[in-house]
Amino acid sequence: MIKTILSLALAATALTATAQADDTQKVYLGKGDKTVASFNLGDGDYITFTRPQNMVPTLAVEPSQVKAGKNYVRYTVETKAKDQIYGHMLLQSTFVDLFLTQYYNTTLADASEDVLKEALKTLFASGYGYVDQGRQTFTIKDCSTDSKGNVLFIPAGQEYILATVDANENYEMGQELSYVRVKTEAPGESQETLQVAYAGIDEAGAHFTVSPSAGIVALYTIFGTKKSIDEFVNVYSYDYLMFTQAMAQTVAQWADNTPVAKVSKEDDYSFYVLGVDKDGNWVKAQLDQHIKPLQDETCPVVDVLSNTVTDGHVTVSFGVTPKDVKKATVRLMLDNDLTDELNRGKTLPEIAAEGAADVTATVNAEGEYTFDKDHLERGWYSLLCCATGEHGTTVTRATFHSHLENAEWEILSKTFPDKATQAQARCWTPAIGPRKVAGAAPKAATAALDKSKRLR
Repeated sequence: MIKTILSLALAATALTATAQADDTQKVYLGKGDKTVASFNLGDGDYITFTRPQNMVPTLAVEPSQVKAGKNYVRYTVETKAKDQIYGHMLLQSTFVDLFLTQYYNTTLADASEDVLKEALKTLFASGYGYVDQGRQTFTIKDCSTDSKGNVLFIPAGQEYILATVDANENYEMGQELSYVRVKTEAPGESQETLQVAYAGIDEAGAHFTVSPSAGIVALYTIFGTKKSIDEFVNVYSYDYLMFTQAMAQTVAQWADNTPVAKVSKEDDYSFYVLGVDKDGNWVKAQLDQHIKPLQDETCPVVDVLSNTVTDGHVTVSFGVTPKDVKKATVRLMLDNDLTDELNRGKTLPEIAAEGAADVTATVNAEGEYTFDKDHLERGWYSLLCCATGEHGTTVTRATFHSHLENAEWEILSKTFPDKATQAQARCWTPAIGPRKVAGAAPKAATAALDKSKRLR
């Protein structure tokens, strides 16, 4: 039988454990230099700790009384001062792990305490989480909507990082960042049903129908080649796939804006759907389908064939299908500069063409081109590979760090058909990152606190 042995305040006790010959552990409860009790722990036994209520916080702000069910997380933010301003956010650990991999060249398992806290502060400064004031209790439920109109998703069986940080009246972060980890209860097998079918392909892409029963409240969907999805699940896990790569929508959102799947080449594809019911339980569906894209009125396909970067030396080979194109160009630029240009309203093909190298002759002769450049300054770059055919333009964007060899490349391809089609509909993309990062919905703002502010 699994049982809870004890629940005590961390500040008042110390525990030690020694292995026993009969596969049990003896745990000693000490106060000061005296042992006041001991317990034998067998298989399935565990120890939990909770913070006593009304305990004076040791920091300016810190999380406490954290509780999680299948589809919610509840926590209290304790403050020393009644009017203390602070930031608080609840992030899925898989997202934090992905963020550390991309920007800190480490993982959540390997990151030092200093690096993890630096990353959490960066996320606060990037607008994640919320600003609040004074001791408050927050409950975040799956598919709830915050005051900004963001839908928050709290799937079962996932670990989260709850972080708090103090701030002053100018919304400048202090040094007292705290975090705890909490895991939602494991999902059960839902009694709801989920029907998935392939509905064919047109100029916009491949279409699928998803028919959830009435008790399903959220859908996670992802589309890709069967090979790539199988490899991802084998290397990471099903949960990691669905909660870092998939698109999350409420059932109502799905009905209002059903995505289509871009298909650039003939291949075996997989469509995964995870349905979550109102109790947080799961029902899964998977459809494997061989799909051949429409051969007429399609944009060229621009694939990255190989890519390497070492100490500021980058080499990228890309192929173009069909190779007989009107124009092919390649342009390297700082990723921040690209973002700035997009924010100014320029389109990706316009940016890709400005100051780009014309490689049309090489592409039409060989069907591919290799870009090679040395002595790059340290930073994030985007290489834009662009090809224009009879019916439109394709731009493939390869984003990388010039000196972080182990940093993951982000490679995205987007088509711009000449003729307006249904391609303007929402599409699945392989972009990495959270769909919505959970954060508690703020209460009504007070005159003394502007909750729309971002910490800095």
